[in-house]
Amino acid sequence: MNRTDQVESILRGAYDLRVHAVPDSKVQRRFDALDTARYAHEYQLAGFTLVSGEYSTAPMAQALSRIYPGLKVAGAVVLDRAAGGVSVAAARTAIDLGAKLVSMPYDAAAHSIAVRGRLSLEAQAVLEVVKDSGVALSTGGADFEDSLAVARAAGQLEMGRLIYPAVYPVNIEKAKAIADHGAVVEFAFAPCMPSSSAATCDDIAEAVNAVGAARCIVSSGLGGWQDPSPAEGLRMAISALLEAGLSEEQVSVLVKANPLRLAGIA
Repeated sequence: MNRTDQVESILRGAYDLRVHAVPDSKVQRRFDALDTARYAHEYQLAGFTLVSGEYSTAPMAQALSRIYPGLKVAGAVVLDRAAGGVSVAAARTAIDLGAKLVSMPYDAAAHSIAVRGRLSLEAQAVLEVVKDSGVALSTGGADFEDSLAVARAAGQLEMGRLIYPAVYPVNIEKAKAIADHGAVVEFAFAPCMPSSSAATCDDIAEAVNAVGAARCIVSSGLGGWQDPSPAEGLRMAISALLEAGLSEEQVSVLVKANPLRLAGIA
């Protein structure tokens, strides 16, 4: 099998766990959610999770799934202040509307979810709501110590689906430590794009080999005005990770098996 066929084989049925789209009041974006879904459908992805820091995307995700039968689009809520903050009500409402992912905040409120390694009462309550619902939880933009506090609390609750978005440059020892507490480490491809250049796929490949592909995922993280469609971005990521030396089996785990499990599809 040549490299092109290899990439296409991995891409078919892949799942992108973090995609951004119009509307967004803070970030200029190129594609709206409908175009994003159309490209994903044309590229034969299994689906994607639509993420915004301003609102729950669950209703939009449900509509897109109906427009493109067979494409599994999941909604999410990021508990930034615009979406209600670290609040049981915000998390529960989004879940009741169909969200499959709850994320701790990326805005300044992220600094208030834990104190001296202990989660705030509201953050702990959010974890319990997520656990009871069975959806996935992301540590969002929390710093490492707060993310570790989330991972410890999630472990005590026996939560099965926890995601830690890696910060670039990747601190491999920290990534391994949080994976040891049950989190799956998410490596977004967006920072590898020329518009950012904050990371390379060689960096991701090194971290994946150190942490173990079974404990990692790769998402596109795309949606900026200068970016290709997230589906094309995921195809680029697959190709670049193979070029960086990861095996076909490893890359399939990163973009297919693990994301599908975390999305509750597999």
